[in-house]
Amino acid sequence: MQWNQNEIIHSLKALGLTEYEAKVYLALLKRGRSTVREIAESSGVSRPKVYETLERLLSNYLAVLYSSNPASYVPLPLDEFLTNCRVHLDKRARFLKEATSNIADAPMPDAVVNIVDLDRILDQIMVAINGSNKSIHLHLCEKEAQRFQEALQDAHGRGVRLIGVVHGRKGELPGEIHLESEEKLDHEIENFGRPTILVFDGTEVLGGGLESINGSHAIHTRNPIVVRLALAFLQHDIMESEFERLTGKSFQMMLEGLRKQ
Repeated sequence: MQWNQNEIIHSLKALGLTEYEAKVYLALLKRGRSTVREIAESSGVSRPKVYETLERLLSNYLAVLYSSNPASYVPLPLDEFLTNCRVHLDKRARFLKEATSNIADAPMPDAVVNIVDLDRILDQIMVAINGSNKSIHLHLCEKEAQRFQEALQDAHGRGVRLIGVVHGRKGELPGEIHLESEEKLDHEIENFGRPTILVFDGTEVLGGGLESINGSHAIHTRNPIVVRLALAFLQHDIMESEFERLTGKSFQMMLEGLRKQ
């Protein structure tokens, strides 16, 4: 699967790098041994900023000075970087678990949390997918289906039931996934964003519109009323898709025909 650069940069930032560090490190991964000029051309980062960023990467052992005349640099191999991230994360997780062992888990309140930052929405979805144990009902467009494909595959592999509708191609998504055309959503996507709704284990919902002309917006809640409403919408969405697959007829046109009788 081909991932675009913005998605890779977003993932590197989630692992603790700054925007410039992620761009420079990615440029080194792509090119291998590189000079500052070559890094600047590949990353789109200005030369002065490349020098400044390289100093931080060198001090954190994410890059190594390969030669000095002219100065060239090589990156820490990605596998080693990811291994280091796992080690540090596991260490922090063990510390937090031990340090808070006497604190009872507080249930998420019924409040509905509004999220208007795209990166935060995507991060919250990823956390919820990774934390699911029983089921994920979903309504996604192709871009999000591809973005979360690996995490959803992992969830399915550990026994989580995946059921829902994807507008566009479902790619390698397992489970009970129904396909719909994304074309009929064009007007909705422009004004409200790509519809993105997920219900996790029947107890938690995260849904909204991504990258509309007004930005991205979503809600996140365990409020049982909102969860039931979201599940009802998704179940209707699945039923409509299945009806059209089995009959070859438009569900909406069928309803209009019944109303005229």
